[in-house]
Amino acid sequence: MAIPEIEPEKINAGDTLKWKRVDLIDYPASQWTLTYSAVSNAVGSSKIEIIAVQDGTSENFLIDKSSTDTAAYVAGKYSYVAHVSKVDERYQVACGSWEILPDIAAKTGPFDDRNHVEKVLAALEEVIEGRALQDYLEYAIEGVLGRRLKSVPIEELLKVYQQYQGMKKNQDDAEKIKKGLPTGNKVFVRFN
Repeated sequence: MAIPEIEPEKINAGDTLKWKRVDLIDYPASQWTLTYSAVSNAVGSSKIEIIAVQDGTSENFLIDKSSTDTAAYVAGKYSYVAHVSKVDERYQVACGSWEILPDIAAKTGPFDDRNHVEKVLAALEEVIEGRALQDYLEYAIEGVLGRRLKSVPIEELLKVYQQYQGMKKNQDDAEKIKKGLPTGNKVFVRFN
């Protein structure tokens, strides 16, 4: 299996994680240390630090984390930076974001893999249909609207629902584009 030469966008907790950096020719692995630092965007954030090793006899870096190491990763969105360093020098060589996905194989109970938009849409649908559990909805929607549902007029709920439907469509379209599928959106072109 070929080892990728670029950082992943998604990481599965509990899976082996490997990639190489072959583009850092100005920073040979025999003289420099490559470190990735990632912080979760969630409250009570988790931090991950990954130190690359020299890839055999080459001057490239190898990032290699065992499944045991990644099993401890907390699912969520993370922002990362990569630095090369030696003695008293340090340079940023990459930055980006990762999504760490939960280890489904390790789950023993129910698992809800819906994202925020999908959860809020479901909660709003339940309110609009009049069969929601009040405690759950007050928790889910209070952060979005800044107040409890008991005091939100149906017109405002419908407006928020339409906004979230738009966000969901954007997410779905982005996923289709990644897979090379059509989105059904019209593209207008002007020729001069």
